[in-house]
Amino acid sequence: MKFNYKYGRKTNNLLILSYWITKNIKKAKNVFSIKKNSMASKTPYTKTVDHFNNTSEFRYLAEYFEKNKAYTLIPAGTAQYKEFWEECREKCLNGMTNSSDIYINGYHFFYLNFVQIMARNPLTNKKEKMFPSFVDLDWEYFQLVQYARENEKSVVTVKGRRQGYSYKAANVCIYEFTFFPQSSCLIGAYFSKFSENTMNMVIDNSNFLNKNTEFKKQRNPDTRDEIRARYQAEVGGTKV
Repeated sequence: MKFNYKYGRKTNNLLILSYWITKNIKKAKNVFSIKKNSMASKTPYTKTVDHFNNTSEFRYLAEYFEKNKAYTLIPAGTAQYKEFWEECREKCLNGMTNSSDIYINGYHFFYLNFVQIMARNPLTNKKEKMFPSFVDLDWEYFQLVQYARENEKSVVTVKGRRQGYSYKAANVCIYEFTFFPQSSCLIGAYFSKFSENTMNMVIDNSNFLNKNTEFKKQRNPDTRDEIRARYQAEVGGTKV
């Protein structure tokens, strides 16, 4: 297979590639596939969940933002404000458990509360930028991503078009970019328009974080081809 490798950021022990898998799928090793109609309770790599209850609790930050156009109304610079964002960071890194004792990991919590995607608004029946809903297959996907990261494996998804997996792949990239210094992610596709689309999602989400959260990162370089979390300063008349 040929890949048009573009956009530098390769995760720590996790390579994300978006491409069509055809006759070589049976030759792939160390790969976990997610079929379109699989259920979270049937995969051997995640815990069994018979019923997902009280899933709106996982999206409490997104719901607050939708109502108030901000994640918190606590004054910036206060101890309470710092504690609020420290708690958000802790849940993004370690996940959370709801009142029904169901756990989502950090990837999933970040996706539900800090990533916006194009989705159909049920009130207007029009597509607009919205926070994702809780979906059991997303739960399974991010559980597998976590498993792969911890065990130095890869994840390949076999699916139909327009299932939202570009947003999920972009979420993993921006998550690594935000919380793991020195990490890198690589987005690749057979056709460059697909990798460009996913990269645009990464940049849009990074811009959203910079505007609305304390997870902001200065970027240099900051282009549609590459972003890095660093800044340039002038010390004694010399740029460093």
